[in-house]
Amino acid sequence: MDDQARDAELVAVRELLARVDARLLRIEERIERAERATPLALAALVDSFDTAAGSLSERGVDLEERVQNALASLERVTRSDVTELLSHVVSIAGRAAEALAELERAPVAPLGAIGTLRALSDSGVQRTLGFALAFARHFGRALGADREARQLCETFSAARRA
Repeated sequence: MDDQARDAELVAVRELLARVDARLLRIEERIERAERATPLALAALVDSFDTAAGSLSERGVDLEERVQNALASLERVTRSDVTELLSHVVSIAGRAAEALAELERAPVAPLGAIGTLRALSDSGVQRTLGFALAFARHFGRALGADREARQLCETFSAARRA
């Protein structure tokens, strides 16, 4: 490499270093501004939170209890067995949505007793009824085992009778 080419490379490197240096200075200035603004922003955020917490407290809301309940719910919902179950639920809901969309495209004829009995020979109807009955059986057991769910069902039934 001759002297002229080497000099040209050195000039290019110096120019690049000057641009990098200028950019670093701008970044440093931004960081300094952020450092000065952070305590003020944090103080404003804490003040806003205190105001909101005070307002909730005045309305009788126990914020600590709500946060604890939210964290407990989050812990339950994010367990691997629950997320796997939710994945299956979403998949089944998607299939149900597809079936409903198909129904919108094709007219649905009313069925009498004989038509209903004939429909029972369709394997798709059998699968769906089997799924619905198995779900009803398992869900009924789960509702029976949960005191709050039983009370909710009883309240709902009483409200419908009234």
